[in-house]
Amino acid sequence: MFVVVPINDLVVIKPKKFGMHIEDVIAHELNSRFSNKVLQKVGLCISLWDITHVGDKFISHDDGSYQVAGSVVEFHHNVCLVSFRFICFRPSIDEIIVGTVKSCTRDGLHISLYFFDDIFIPADKLRHPSKFDFEQQSWIWQYEDDRGSADLRIEKNDVIRFVE
Repeated sequence: MFVVVPINDLVVIKPKKFGMHIEDVIAHELNSRFSNKVLQKVGLCISLWDITHVGDKFISHDDGSYQVAGSVVEFHHNVCLVSFRFICFRPSIDEIIVGTVKSCTRDGLHISLYFFDDIFIPADKLRHPSKFDFEQQSWIWQYEDDRGSADLRIEKNDVIRFVE
């Protein structure tokens, strides 16, 4: 569910931060840029884990900012990238996730994972047969087995398990 992902990126440090500890400034810049952002094929970035390499610093000729170089991967005009690792939320296929129902609509369920509130389970992905109760704004799974049937209600604030 959570992975530590190696990333390389260019970090620009403005002149007003030159007197500060360089690793603290870089950590702040990286957290500002990546935290709470979704990177394609990586996942939801949570927080900086560590900085693995800080390379040479080049002063930009246009605004006087440091451009920090780190890894061996070249970027524009021979400027290299800083190497670091980020904690990312990346559930695997068929992984069971536990969340809380934020709201129920006729379109489906809105789920919170406490640190991430934008999960939506569409109505057609709910267990069949299910129906929406407009009066109570909840979903009802009409569970059936050999011994009979039961209506299992899913309401706001219920803790549920679902598969990604």
